[in-house]
Amino acid sequence: MPSVYLAVADDHTLFRGGLISMLNDFPDLKVVIDASDGTELIRKLSEATFLPDICILDLRMKPMNGYETAEEIIKRWKYMKILFLSMFDTQFLAANASSIRVDGFLSKTVDPEILHESLLSIYKGEKIFDNLAHAPKSNLTPSEISFLQLCASEYSIKEIAAIMKVGIRSAENFKNALCRKLGKKTRTGLALFAVENGLT
Repeated sequence: MPSVYLAVADDHTLFRGGLISMLNDFPDLKVVIDASDGTELIRKLSEATFLPDICILDLRMKPMNGYETAEEIIKRWKYMKILFLSMFDTQFLAANASSIRVDGFLSKTVDPEILHESLLSIYKGEKIFDNLAHAPKSNLTPSEISFLQLCASEYSIKEIAAIMKVGIRSAENFKNALCRKLGKKTRTGLALFAVENGLT
């Protein structure tokens, strides 16, 4: 009998399928829900009669990314645990993940046995964060992450304001506040930060 039940959300079909197959090979793990993005995962969790113990989330999903999905899970299912898996294992991402009450952050290149052990540890209440020894304090909100992603696009500040449903002045103020928070001077600096930390 499996002792830990899992949900997996990742928009890369081949990776998700391989991950689920690998996880189900461990006799004490069982994937009970899989989804191609955060929106689908939240819907399936809402409809489920049997909820997982741990949700494994990719960070870069559309239309609802990993951070937004995690916040919704935390709000609606307080005792469900969350592990982020990402192709990018930067200290920034690990620090930001640890700041929003998730239970772990691992690189997608992690050894299967380490992932297995990490899931069992998370189930027991431990926190597992890769690459966090000298990580900066970040604590970015989902809105700030979305803004960073838009900064790395070809959208003008007017178009970004429209997408975020705020006025142009509010978008400019948002950009300036984010520059101060991250120690950047321009939108280009914000865009480079987004690219370097795998947010695009």
